[in-house]
Amino acid sequence: MGFHQDAKIIEEIVQRRDPAFVSVHAGQQKEALRGLSASARDADKDAFLLAAMGVVAMAGNGHSRVIPNLAIDVVPHRIVMRDADPVMVVDGAAVPIISVNGSVPGPLFEAWRHLLAGSDTRQRMLSGIMMAWPAALRVAGVEGVTLHYALADGRNITCASDDRVEAASLYPVSDNGFLDPNHDDYALASGSMVQWQDGIWRIRIAGLKDVNSAEFLELAQRIQTRRDAGLVVDLRGNTGGDYTKARPLIDWLAKDWRGMHCAILVNGYTFSAAIVVAVLLVHRLGARVQLFGSDVGDTLAFYAEGDTAPLHQSGGLLRYASGWHDWQSGQADATTPQIIARDLVGIEALDIVSVPEASQLPTAMAFAQGH
Repeated sequence: MGFHQDAKIIEEIVQRRDPAFVSVHAGQQKEALRGLSASARDADKDAFLLAAMGVVAMAGNGHSRVIPNLAIDVVPHRIVMRDADPVMVVDGAAVPIISVNGSVPGPLFEAWRHLLAGSDTRQRMLSGIMMAWPAALRVAGVEGVTLHYALADGRNITCASDDRVEAASLYPVSDNGFLDPNHDDYALASGSMVQWQDGIWRIRIAGLKDVNSAEFLELAQRIQTRRDAGLVVDLRGNTGGDYTKARPLIDWLAKDWRGMHCAILVNGYTFSAAIVVAVLLVHRLGARVQLFGSDVGDTLAFYAEGDTAPLHQSGGLLRYASGWHDWQSGQADATTPQIIARDLVGIEALDIVSVPEASQLPTAMAFAQGH
C-alpha cells in the first residue's frame, strides 16, 4: 500500500507553504522528511501517522499538526484532560487515570511530546487521544494486547485487542475537551448564549464557527437592559473560529457597559480565536477584567489562518498555518492578514488566576458580584 502521496503533501506544505517552519533548520527538515518517506513505504498506517505527527510538530505551532482522529481506532472510552491531568469518562463522570498497564501518565506524556503540536498546554490537551490509541501507547513503551486502565476511584477498565472503536466517534477533529463530545459541559440552563443569574450576566461562547455577528449583536442588545451588572464570559472549551464575529459584543462592552467586574473563564482547550477574544476584552476593559481557570492552549504569538489538507491514503488530516498573529507585542509581519493587522494589540501576558475545574464557575461568579 504505502503512503507516498501523503508524504509528498506533507513535504510540500512543510517546505513551501507553512511559515511556522521558518524557525526549523533546513537540514533538520530534510532529515525528518527523509524519515517520513521511509515510513511511507511500509503498510503500517498508525506508524506513518505517528511519524507524520512528529514531522509537523517540529514547527512548534499549535495550528500546524497532523490530526489522526478520522483514521485510527481507539479503546471505547473517552479520555480528556482536566486540570492538566488525564481523566477517563465513565458513566458521564471524569475519573482520573492512575496508570495504563502500570505506566503512569507523566512519563507517557514526555514520550509523546515530540509528536504533539504547540505549547506545553496545547500538547497536554492533545494527549488525551494518545492514551486511548494503542499504537501511541506502544511508542511510549506500553506493551500488551490488552490494556488495563487503573482509575483513581479504584476501578480497573480492561480493553482487549479487539475492543476498539473509530476514534472520530469519541474524538472530534476540533476536540473541545467536553466529557461528552456532543454536549457542551458549560452550557447555560437557558440554552442560549446569555443568562441572567444571581444578579449578573453569564455569557457562554462555546465556539466561533457556528455563530454569526448578528447573534453577538442581539446578545449585546439583551444585556443593555441591565448594563450596570457584573459579567461572566465563559470561553472554556472554545477552540476558535473567527474572532471578528464577536466584535459587536466587545465594542458594546467597551463603550456602554457600566459594570465594574468582568470574569473571563478559560482553560487549556481555549484556543486560537477564542484566545483573541480574551485578549481584546482584557485590552478594552482593562482593570475591570480578571481571567480565571487554567492556562490557555497557546502562547499569545502564533501562526494561524491556513487550511486543512486531507491525507487520502492514510485518512489523516494535515492542518497548516499561513499568517502570523502576535498579541503579545502587537507586531504584524508580511504574512499577517490585513484584517488581523488592524486589530493587533500587545498585552504581553494573560494574567490567569489558577482555579481547579470544580471551583472555576463559583469563583468567577463571586468576582463578577464584587466579592
